Amino acid sequence: MVKRLVTALLLITGLLFNAISQNVEGINARIDGMGGSGLTSDLGWAVGHPTGIANFPDQMQGTIYTTPIPDIGETYGAVIAVKGFGEKFRLGVTFNERIHMSYSFYKDGGLILDATHINGDNNADKFAMIPSVALCWKFNDDFKFGVSSFFEGQSYENLTTQRFKYPKVGGDSAEVSFIHNEIGKRISVWGFVAEAWLKIGGLYLRPTIKFGVPGIYGEEETDFQTQLKKSLQSTPAAAGTTFPDAINEKYSWECPEAMLINGGVLFVAANDNIEFDWGVWYGEKTYQFKKNIEEDTADIDASGNASNQRVGTKPKIESHRISRGIDYFIGVLPSFSDNFYFAPEYDGGFGWSKAKEPDIAADSNFFYMYHNFRLGIEKNIPDFWIFDQISFRSGLVAYWTKEWRSIKNGGFDGNVNSDENMPWGSFFWGSNFGKKQAKVAGGIGFKKARGYFDLSIDFIKWKQGIVKGPPSAMATIGMDFGRKEW
Repeated sequence: MVKRLVTALLLITGLLFNAISQNVEGINARIDGMGGSGLTSDLGWAVGHPTGIANFPDQMQGTIYTTPIPDIGETYGAVIAVKGFGEKFRLGVTFNERIHMSYSFYKDGGLILDATHINGDNNADKFAMIPSVALCWKFNDDFKFGVSSFFEGQSYENLTTQRFKYPKVGGDSAEVSFIHNEIGKRISVWGFVAEAWLKIGGLYLRPTIKFGVPGIYGEEETDFQTQLKKSLQSTPAAAGTTFPDAINEKYSWECPEAMLINGGVLFVAANDNIEFDWGVWYGEKTYQFKKNIEEDTADIDASGNASNQRVGTKPKIESHRISRGIDYFIGVLPSFSDNFYFAPEYDGGFGWSKAKEPDIAADSNFFYMYHNFRLGIEKNIPDFWIFDQISFRSGLVAYWTKEWRSIKNGGFDGNVNSDENMPWGSFFWGSNFGKKQAKVAGGIGFKKARGYFDLSIDFIKWKQGIVKGPPSAMATIGMDFGRKEW
């Protein structure tokens, strides 16, 4: 009992430590408290993996982020629910799933759309997502199959009436009303995940494929020239009046050559003493933003007569990115008889991409690599005080990235790496690579009857060292309504 009280005191001291979270590992507080350990069996890891819901029938879980998470757009965390129908079928629903495209896709798509409602950092607070739905069938103990669908995006329409005044004959003024119509502006991605869990010999395999279609769409038009002509023809302007360029505009946006794909296999080998997991995945994200511009411009005189009419299109504004990468994972989970979880893991990867940005002459080519070293620890103590179980958790993450960039045709030609002060570093695809970081996490969990509550914290701020702020990073509450598992 003394040992338990000392352990609890140390953890509570850690929970009160003034640290603020700048990043999170995993989808809920339990996983985050263990540094994002991927080997733990948890409902949170079923998000994006439809066969995972088979292990958690009739459960519901919700998570909140107690500090803002920059550049992710997951402010409110995930809410996950699984319902079992008999022994063979599971239905899962996830609200606020993690975004499937990179944050820059939404931010820069909003910028090129000239969409004030889909723009910049505010995207994280306003991003709308339709809940993803997962289905899982268990054919037998050695074979499960699952599929899930997802859709996320933002859209809006806006009709603004604008006004222009000019002096008319006789000294008074006349007013021209014209429209500025933003029609169906939208940025989105939709797709599906297909996954299996099967046993071949003494080895389990989990092949997964995700496919999505990202896109931006919309139109924008004004009719200033048309309305100005009508007004001047009925109410001429005073002599000597000059007018701004009379333009009817029409813009349209499209996203050709767009694709999201990710696929690979996780292998699991286990016996009574130890479990080994390893896997490899290939991913590709391709999207091209195009803005088409049509303008009808004319010089208008005081009586509404048009001259020097200029009708045509301007060169398209384009942004194009192709990104490909390979990710891999290896983890070891020894088996202990005293409810102790200890899992050293490594995940890493490398990739390459090519980017061309609007209004920037430079073409850029990137090659990157990253390494994550993790250690997740959890100690479960049954029948602690009024609880059925209390869990103490800790986690360590060591993170290192490197990027090499080649820039051409932008006033700077050459090769740079992420340890240098890179030109063009602030343009749309500005990188956060080239950092060596570490994170020490902790957490505590309580179970009572069918309910459980988990809390995670960061002992060290992810990027800037120790600062004052809220002590917790994530909080999760869940209920287990199931009477048996399969």
